[in-house]
Amino acid sequence: MNKNFLRTPFIELYVAIFIYIVAIFLVYPWGNYPLNDDAYYTKSALILATTGKMHIIEGQVAWTLPQIFIGAFIIKIFGFSHTILRIFGILNSIVLAIIMHKLIRFEIQN
Repeated sequence: MNKNFLRTPFIELYVAIFIYIVAIFLVYPWGNYPLNDDAYYTKSALILATTGKMHIIEGQVAWTLPQIFIGAFIIKIFGFSHTILRIFGILNSIVLAIIMHKLIRFEIQN
């Protein structure tokens, strides 16, 4: 193995993403059914995508608004599927991990 690879500033990011992807394949969350609270939050996104009206279900809070808008956008493009929404959530979490890593490294360097 190239020793310079282990000195790369992104090794911890690569390892974290690798572990995350391995965990995803071990859990295998690919069925088109809601997991945990998916049904609760996707209902608002589905209502927004189909009717164009925002409907907050009792118990939801304001911080779910961005997820509802993004979910409605994904539903409009690809159609309603828990699997599609889950894949988008997985990809979104990887992108956000990369962004957070870059922000932390930038803050440490300055």
